[in-house]
Amino acid sequence: MKKTCLAIIAVFYACTFVNGDDYNNGGGVIYGSILGDMYFAPIASTGGANRVLSDADIANRVALKISSNGVVYAKELNIQTSIFPDYVFKKDYRLMSLPELRAYIDKNKHLPEIPSAHEAEENGVNLGEMNKLLLKKVEELTLYLIEKDKEVNDQKKINQKLIDRLDALEQKVNTATTQPILKH
Repeated sequence: MKKTCLAIIAVFYACTFVNGDDYNNGGGVIYGSILGDMYFAPIASTGGANRVLSDADIANRVALKISSNGVVYAKELNIQTSIFPDYVFKKDYRLMSLPELRAYIDKNKHLPEIPSAHEAEENGVNLGEMNKLLLKKVEELTLYLIEKDKEVNDQKKINQKLIDRLDALEQKVNTATTQPILKH
């Protein structure tokens, strides 16, 4: 693919993309505002070689903005990653016990594998890696909830058995106190 870029004004750049068929296959505009913000606007091809774009044509097609203070605005961001944390659901995965987790948090003041606030502020965070770690923590939380739900249901069964025994004992006591006592 051959890429042709023409400087329109100091802050505007128009790019068209031509592949082996020598036809204009679309392009885009990259421009900066007087505030230092950068805008990226893809422009669909009309098949013609040259096209005059108005400010409105460009403004209505902005797909990405990077502000002068480093904030990125986009409708969607797709970060490619490998090894998603579904391995958490495998039988041989060792889920940290809740007492171990509590001890780790008490000592380190953050979750295992998640950077501390200081580390994140100093070094920033890799969005792909952080998304994987957060999903892993959600999956681990799901396993903890499933485990706790089983414990609660087991406890409910034990409680019901105890209630049934207590009811039976109360009935025996009530029956014994209502019958006359025989004296010899």
